[in-house]
Amino acid sequence: MKNIFSPSKFTIDKSGNSTAIYPKQKYFKIDNKVIKKLILFSKGNKNCNVRICLHKNSKQILQNMIVLLNKKNSTKPPIHKHLLKDEVYQVIYGILKIDIYKKKKIFKKMTLEKNNNLIIRLKKNEFHKVYPKNNIVIFHEIRPGPFNKNDSIYL
Repeated sequence: MKNIFSPSKFTIDKSGNSTAIYPKQKYFKIDNKVIKKLILFSKGNKNCNVRICLHKNSKQILQNMIVLLNKKNSTKPPIHKHLLKDEVYQVIYGILKIDIYKKKKIFKKMTLEKNNNLIIRLKKNEFHKVYPKNNIVIFHEIRPGPFNKNDSIYL
């Protein structure tokens, strides 16, 4: 794995569904420089999906992340739901598509992009699919923790 994030300032965790980058600084800001590094990290690592975690670790009660989804690694995004957790999304870069399902059929389609300033809250127990419309989408995601790999139920 190519790492352009300094090991003295960041920790890399590959145990989740995508690579997680944890800043070691107490205060960390997301700006255009960080967004560019996130894109370079993905490109340098086989166009991987990657996230910068703004929470301390996967056990935190609030999970707050900057997520990069790369279309090359999101060709068949899973339709899934979370039994106990809502999710909030706001796009920073690119275009994010969200399909919500009822009885295995698309019930509602949504498009989020930086220019429309939408913030979407998906309720728990709703089947949905989240995927990039263009090559790369970067969004802010907030959800309850702690992280659990088995938290999702797939359609």
